[in-house]
Amino acid sequence: MFFHEFKMAGNFYKLLIFLLSWLLIIPVWAGPADEVALTPDNRMNLHVQDVYLQKILQDIAEQGIRVRIDPEINFKVTAAYERKPVREVLDAILGNANHALIWTDCPDCPEVDYRLTEIQIYKSGHKDRMAPLKDPNFNVGRDPETGALFVRHELLIKLQSQQQLPKLKSILRETGGRILERTESGIYRIQLPKDIDELAFLAKLKEKTGISGAEPNYAYQTPAPIRAAHPKINLPEISNQRPADKQVPVAVFDSGLAPEYQNHAYIIDSFNAIDPAAPVDDDLGHGTQMSMLAAGAIDPIGETDDAETVPVIAIRGFDANGMTSNYSLLAGISRAMEKGARVLSLSWHSETQSEFLKETISEAAAKGLTIVAAAGNEPTGKAVYPAAYENVVGVGALHPSGKRWENSNFGDFVSYQAPGFANMPVGYKSDPGIYAGTSVSTAYTANRIAAYLADHPSADQKEIREFLNRQ
Repeated sequence: MFFHEFKMAGNFYKLLIFLLSWLLIIPVWAGPADEVALTPDNRMNLHVQDVYLQKILQDIAEQGIRVRIDPEINFKVTAAYERKPVREVLDAILGNANHALIWTDCPDCPEVDYRLTEIQIYKSGHKDRMAPLKDPNFNVGRDPETGALFVRHELLIKLQSQQQLPKLKSILRETGGRILERTESGIYRIQLPKDIDELAFLAKLKEKTGISGAEPNYAYQTPAPIRAAHPKINLPEISNQRPADKQVPVAVFDSGLAPEYQNHAYIIDSFNAIDPAAPVDDDLGHGTQMSMLAAGAIDPIGETDDAETVPVIAIRGFDANGMTSNYSLLAGISRAMEKGARVLSLSWHSETQSEFLKETISEAAAKGLTIVAAAGNEPTGKAVYPAAYENVVGVGALHPSGKRWENSNFGDFVSYQAPGFANMPVGYKSDPGIYAGTSVSTAYTANRIAAYLADHPSADQKEIREFLNRQ
């Protein structure tokens, strides 16, 4: 045996010292800690021993790559790669598993012209079994000083000019950050490594020359409408009698649209701003409620005139926890305008101000988009956003009696008040029933504006507000 060289008599302490020293070197023999890291130049560091594939892919997904996989595929992997091309590493560890790598042009990315955006892993003939691996909900943190919510490990950056892009690429190379995407107006969505404090990094970034704006990727939460009663509801299908050339679409940026409502005649388009490659659904029910109100499928309680039917573009921007991001909102506004929306309904609010959102709203308004936003269900008198931004119609709620609803917010930023109670065939995380809130009045106001624009297509913001004040 190995220990036969030690004399038992008189050498006990020598044996003990040897055993302790042997134990101390075990961590060195065990190898480095697990590491799964992508670099901005499409390379990868991977050091794992007997780690399940889906755990590795989960770490990859957290770095901005969409992963879809057959849930039954999950074997252990042992590998050691240092700065090897991503394609080479994935081909090696996936072995005989059927897989596809989806790449996207990325002219703004540091050092490369394309980046990996999706990994698909499936059994032969069964691609339909693939499911998203990453939790689709936003990873949200809170600024300890301001209380603002933001998406962890992400920043939004705008350059003074495209000539400053090499400087941004240099900063990202030094930090391991990555450009995920960019809006048409030049706002970059940046992902940072998990070991970098995004708020501290942001403070240093603002000191750099060539950067005209930098913000956290702010997060906003949709408010829950107040449920008042649970009557039975019979909702007839509606049809739009307007000719095609008088259709004025309303875009509803909310929690999405339930599948059973997506084939209704008044739904002309849907879009998932959280994950454009994924279908639109609605985990909360709030977006479905707002789409039906904006379409005119539901009349608020206390409203004597029937709402006119208008076409709706349903945009899913909120996750299953009711959270959205600033970048998703910017993408949703872009989609709404691309599809011809003249009105955008935002039935939510936040105390957080964003210069990027304010700027985007101003640009959209200049191009003819009317934005309607909720004033909030807390009567604080404090301004909330986006309702308080210039060029936004802030909407408060009325009780069915016609008086201001006691829970509706108020203030100079509230441009209009509309009925805020409605009989909903879809519940908010719950049963159908009567719901109340400035969410209801906002979506209904969007419907009224769209109907007005159908008859007055050249009306500007001033004329629209005058129309509302006549109601």
